[in-house]
Amino acid sequence: MDVKVAKEDSIWRSYFTKIREVCPWSYGYMDKILIWEGASESCYKTVSKLFPHTKHEAYVFVFEGKSAEWLELQCELLNKEQNVCEWLWSHPDADSGDNTSTHVPVLIIQDRQKLDKLRKQVGYEED
Repeated sequence: MDVKVAKEDSIWRSYFTKIREVCPWSYGYMDKILIWEGASESCYKTVSKLFPHTKHEAYVFVFEGKSAEWLELQCELLNKEQNVCEWLWSHPDADSGDNTSTHVPVLIIQDRQKLDKLRKQVGYEED
């Protein structure tokens, strides 16, 4: 598994720059977002348990070849298992028309309380 800081990778830096308008938080914290490439299904669950105890703002696990449906199901299951962190997903084929999907299939883990606070600050409400 290859791990890197988002800010140090030109493709991810470009992505977070592109979504800056809808997610200014991620742009500002690129140096605290870890990208995990080549994550296995068993490994990412183990690594994610460490997340709440780190200084990182997010982990992004890349799952080449996985479908949007698989990612969505994983998020549902993982979010039911815990309440400290929130799982999100993105897939290049599941763009809502605003061109903010990632270029590869990913699962994202973030601190739920921090994310809720940021959402309130910008007036974001989930459907």
